Parts: sequence; C-alpha cells; structure tokens
Amino acid sequence: MGTYNPPASAGGATIATGSYTGDDVITGRQITTGFKCSAVIIFNATDIQALECCIAIPSAGRTFTGTAVTTSVKPHATDGFIVGHYNKASFNDSGEIFYYWAISE
Repeated sequence: MGTYNPPASAGGATIATGSYTGDDVITGRQITTGFKCSAVIIFNATDIQALECCIAIPSAGRTFTGTAVTTSVKPHATDGFIVGHYNKASFNDSGEIFYYWAISE
C-alpha cells in the first residue's frame, strides 16, 4: 500500500514520512502516523506535471495552486490524516503514488 517511516522527534515535534497508493475511496481513508497531526504535506509523485501538492492543517487546507482541500485532506482527530477523492482536489486517485510529511501537535 505504501511505505511508512517510524516517527522521529525534532525539537519537540514528531515527524512521520511515507507514501501511499491512491484507491479512489471518496471519503474517510485514514493514513496513520502514530500521532495527531498539526500539519500534513502531500505530493503526488505520479502526476508530476499537474503539480499536485497539498498543505493541510486543522480546519484548513490548500493545494499548490490555491484550491481549497478541506474536504479531501484533513488531519484525523487522533492518528494521522484523512484523504479522499473530490473534484479537482483529489489526493487519493486510483493507482497514483503520494508522498507525505506529517508533523505532530
């Protein structure tokens, strides 16, 4: 499904990196990190020409081009983050590989 690197501490925050392969689930696909996230950065490595990159924080999220993604990427309440497949702000397209960098609260 992807790779997962165990969390590492950096100045009081914990950081997890990894990847996942999109499966077109519309809502609620949880990517676990082992901690509650304060920020998540996701990059689509399959469709590089589209420049799909997202930064998500609680209650907010934006792609590189400024598209709101609060419904397709958001931190999970207790562990990791949620990705979905919505309109032109999808971070769970089937078969595409996504890399992430997650930072704890």
